[in-house]
Amino acid sequence: MNKEVRSYELQKQIYDLEVQKGKIHEDTKEVNEKSSKLADEMRDKNEALKEVEKKLNEITIFIEENKKKYSQLDLEDIQVRENEKHAKSKSKKLEKQLQKDKEKIEDFRTVPADSESAIIEATAKREILEKEKEKAEEKLKEVMDSLKKETQGLQKEKEDKEKELMAFSKTVNEARSNFDMAKSELDLYLSRHNTAVSQLKAAEDALQTASGTLKERLTAIKELESKLPQTENELKEKENELDKLTKEEADMKYYIGDLRQKVEEAKSSLAINKSRGKVLEALIQQKKSGNISGIYGRLGDLGAIDEKYDVAISSSCGALDHIVVDTIDTAQKCVNFLKKQNIGVATFIALDKMAVWEKSMGKIQTPENIPRLFDMVKVKDEKVRQAFYFALRDTLVANNLDQATRVAFGKGNRWRVITLQGQLIEQSGTMTGGGGRVMKGRMGSSVIVETSEEEVHKMESQLQKQSQKAMLCQEQKAQLEEIIAKLHKNIREMKNTLEKYTVSIKSLMDQEAHLKVQLK
Repeated sequence: MNKEVRSYELQKQIYDLEVQKGKIHEDTKEVNEKSSKLADEMRDKNEALKEVEKKLNEITIFIEENKKKYSQLDLEDIQVRENEKHAKSKSKKLEKQLQKDKEKIEDFRTVPADSESAIIEATAKREILEKEKEKAEEKLKEVMDSLKKETQGLQKEKEDKEKELMAFSKTVNEARSNFDMAKSELDLYLSRHNTAVSQLKAAEDALQTASGTLKERLTAIKELESKLPQTENELKEKENELDKLTKEEADMKYYIGDLRQKVEEAKSSLAINKSRGKVLEALIQQKKSGNISGIYGRLGDLGAIDEKYDVAISSSCGALDHIVVDTIDTAQKCVNFLKKQNIGVATFIALDKMAVWEKSMGKIQTPENIPRLFDMVKVKDEKVRQAFYFALRDTLVANNLDQATRVAFGKGNRWRVITLQGQLIEQSGTMTGGGGRVMKGRMGSSVIVETSEEEVHKMESQLQKQSQKAMLCQEQKAQLEEIIAKLHKNIREMKNTLEKYTVSIKSLMDQEAHLKVQLK
């Protein structure tokens, strides 16, 4: 009776453990889904980053292609500014002349009104004077008639003197004409002199400006030719630093991702170890303490299988809860320990007795080419593969019960077949499973590694340190990228200025030489 109660309790414990494992499996599945989602997001972000880098490269090529066009336009801009400056100077002169002409026009506009008033006044005076003239002429005629007789002798003398006066007047007129001509020539010479002085002053100012600009640009060119290589070398150094930092960041991200996965696996393993029962836990502690060496662990924890086959292997492999050890002697030590400590009982698989199955583990031809469950199992330690064959043999996996029935009862050999839904057909023809309760979670999708809490804490501490290093690396990278962008801009501006100044030097030198010739 006690044995039955104990058996019931053990079965209940096994059931509870299976429920816990099922819950852990669901949690692990959720973590894997989140990890897969994060991986998809990272892949999308990487694709977006590649697209941005592609666009940035296209923009850089476009900038380089248009750099020469920009320089040519800049030179044309300089010429246009010079022409504009000359036009503005000429415009100012014309504006001054226009202002003077406007003032003259205003003066001329007042002339008709003033002249009309003067004409009216003069006309009135003329009429008065005409009358006075008539009276005076009459009196003059009377006087002349009376004097004609009296001055007849003097009249001849007067005519002689008038002839002399006419000759003298001719001489005076010739002298006055010569004087006016000489004065006109003097005014012309003075005008030319003033124009020449003005042109000389303008030429001297232009020479001073051209010489000053030439000197400034030659100095600037010398400074740019010295500074540009230094800046380019600095840019090259910063780009090398960025490349190195980018590689370090990539390596660090890969290492952190791998370490994070190991931490998650270790946590999962630790959680599973805590929930797997007193018997296995006691044996693992004996292994860690060195009291019993050669203990590998629970068979189901030593392998991994795709989630697709979880129900199939959980339902068809009763030996998944067996403890794998290296030899029969180790198994006996474990049995003695459990018995002595009154912890419980366990079934052991001794690897030194599994060599007989090695020849049967090779690939086989299966009906309808359906997979053999053993071939779906992945192991980290090849030593335990024989134990899995011992537990599974040539059990096949069918998609459904119809296929399983065809394969199991087909012509030729009889096969042990399990469906993906957990329905098992033994070689004897008996069928189990297919009820409402599906068995799963007895084997994970990754191999469980024995891990202690101390090891998990160390791994988490290492992960935190590496994550901090990665953040620092990202900050340094961002700073370098900002510096490189500024250096690119400075180099581009220096090259444009150098090219512009170099092209303008010949024009300034020709202008300076021409002005010097004019001033000689």
